[in-house]
Amino acid sequence: MTIARSRGVGPRDQRRFMDVFREVDMQAPLMSAYGLDGLDKLPSFLKYALLSHLQYDGAPLALLAEWFRILGFKVDLVSAANIKEDTFRADVAAAFACCPSTATSRQYVLVNYSRSVVGQRMFSGGHYAPIGGFNAEEDKVLLLEVNSWRYPSVWVDLPRLWLATHTQVANGNWRGYLRIQTLA
Repeated sequence: MTIARSRGVGPRDQRRFMDVFREVDMQAPLMSAYGLDGLDKLPSFLKYALLSHLQYDGAPLALLAEWFRILGFKVDLVSAANIKEDTFRADVAAAFACCPSTATSRQYVLVNYSRSVVGQRMFSGGHYAPIGGFNAEEDKVLLLEVNSWRYPSVWVDLPRLWLATHTQVANGNWRGYLRIQTLA
């Protein structure tokens, strides 16, 4: 939601995460994000009901990517299995590159990482956080905490965040991140 608020989607909007999927004809392969490819042929109302239940097991990165697309963002899903730390570093740097004042779009990075690898107390195995800042001199990124009642936002060494991102979830899928861009 932190990134979505840049487009005016947020508390005033009063839409919950799943409500976005109710509002569109779900033609995208949403169920395959959970490894349930065969269920993508279900009617939209049944997919919505199933997604409403599955959300309590955590939202896969592919589902979040589709959610951002529905909201009007350009999104690239990047699997940590397919890239090296240098690519991650370049994407983070690009999101914080100095832009001319006439720029009509903004780039964000939303990372899925293992809390334990970055040294956070673990209430769950993984977590999503937008990167809110990049200090190239100290090689650190600012993770904007979305559960601020439980954790503060925190500066993390970029190599450590990469190690936390370059992990697999319980079902064997790799974590990764989303490159998110606002469209003009």
